[in-house]
Amino acid sequence: MKVGDIVTLQLPGKEPITHRVLRIDRLSNGNYLLETRGDANQLSEKWEIASEERIAVTFIRVHFIGYVLQFLSNIIVRVLLIGAMATLAVIWVRRQRTAHRVETHRPPSLGYVDFLLC
Repeated sequence: MKVGDIVTLQLPGKEPITHRVLRIDRLSNGNYLLETRGDANQLSEKWEIASEERIAVTFIRVHFIGYVLQFLSNIIVRVLLIGAMATLAVIWVRRQRTAHRVETHRPPSLGYVDFLLC
């Protein structure tokens, strides 16, 4: 973890908080003092973290994925999405079967001429 990383911290019994690391200091007892601030916040917060404690560090950031996840959390949207995928799967399977029948029962191509040598 380094300054500028986005980390998720959680106090026992509380919701996780995701902030950006502003400063990291090593304390005399071996623990770390983190100063963090949420991107939308004006004030920073300080956290004392034990050296063996785990901290979630963001390694990839996907813009606007939160909106997509929130949209997909609606049950009606999920039902419609599953129905649309099932419909597309049925259409795909039918087209595959139709294409296979056309290929196997097609008369010889007019581009080829068979010659009989006597």
